[in-house]
Amino acid sequence: MQYSNRVTSSKFISEVNRKYIGERLKENDLALRWFRYGKRLSGKLTTNSGDKVVVIEPGVPNRDLGPDFQNALLLIGGVAIKGDIEIHLNARSWYDHHHHSDGAYTNVILHVVAFKSADDVTLSKDDKEIPIVYLPLSADWDARINRKPKWPWEDGCYHEMSELNPGEIYLLLVRLGRERLNQKRKKFKLQLESGNSYGELFYRGFARALGYSKNTSQFSCFSSLLRLSKIRKIIREVSSDNDTGIQLESLMFGLSGLLETGVTDSRMRLLSKNWKKNKTD
Repeated sequence: MQYSNRVTSSKFISEVNRKYIGERLKENDLALRWFRYGKRLSGKLTTNSGDKVVVIEPGVPNRDLGPDFQNALLLIGGVAIKGDIEIHLNARSWYDHHHHSDGAYTNVILHVVAFKSADDVTLSKDDKEIPIVYLPLSADWDARINRKPKWPWEDGCYHEMSELNPGEIYLLLVRLGRERLNQKRKKFKLQLESGNSYGELFYRGFARALGYSKNTSQFSCFSSLLRLSKIRKIIREVSSDNDTGIQLESLMFGLSGLLETGVTDSRMRLLSKNWKKNKTD
């Protein structure tokens, strides 16, 4: 029997076409299909245990570590469930990627995969069985992959920017850069008028920058708890450089919540002791 290079329209594709499409299909393609067409497939999807799945919200795409989609809202077997969605080509990838031992995946409510196997099962770190649903790969799947529908953040200003010449793009970037710098200047001015010194402002701004894009709020909070004036006070009053380092390190670890109780490491015990003393000073 000859097989065409098109994917069959059956719910689960044949082994020959499965190999064909598997060479071309990527997890990102499958995730994009879920995001774009999940709602349209509502009522047509069932879990591996036979429960009907209705997609109310497919979830917010997660571009960081953790599940592929967050805050999804589904009806599974008529019960409304809110949580995360994880996407894989095969169910076994859940274990290949060690999600079964990762606490970040305990809120996953649905495992969306492309290819079905007889022994598919998905268990979370707390041994909860997570329903599996198989996205149907329709006959127009090749065309959908070739068209490559975009994620929302990939559209951006592409169409507008593509009509500008290099000189216009340069002027636009300069203007936007000045606007961003002016926004930061206004924020620093407000903080300066609130009684903060230039040194304190630089310290807080530097700490915030160390957080990059993911941890700016955490580093800002840290710098507000351990102010520059406190650091200067320790440097002035502590007699030796070694003691100064211990005092500052204990404050940094303590304020960050990184000093656990019952530690056996001598260095960490010393830091814990100094942290308890500093809290009462």
